Amino acid sequence: MKVQEAVLCLGSNYRAEQGFDVALDKLGRLGSLRLSQVIQGADIEARSSLIYHNVCVHLQLYQDIAHDSLQQQLKQIEKLCGRDEHKKTAEFDYQVALDIDILAVCIKNNWQVNPKRLPFKAHERIGIQQLASFLL
Repeated sequence: MKVQEAVLCLGSNYRAEQGFDVALDKLGRLGSLRLSQVIQGADIEARSSLIYHNVCVHLQLYQDIAHDSLQQQLKQIEKLCGRDEHKKTAEFDYQVALDIDILAVCIKNNWQVNPKRLPFKAHERIGIQQLASFLL
């Protein structure tokens, strides 16, 4: 199945601005981007004392891409931005340099929500609402 568009959520609690800049540059090479406002808040799991920065992104791909390939590219972007699973521990106060989640994809002009992301978190709902006019 080939993805035409996607709604992503980028999250970071460690060097967020730097990670977002790199990620958005890389995502912009895949397609055109529209962004929600950055939403800041405490760790919803209450593990880290670090503040999370989240932004939702509507990615309209220049070329359709297989879902698995898109996921692999997003994982590569996370690593490029400093994502290190070893730092997502108490020793490092659960640092997350960058996390990219796929909230929904458009395949054959039909939007499909990622059921693993439901119910959407508050910052995801706000971001999706801000992008809603672009998703019709």
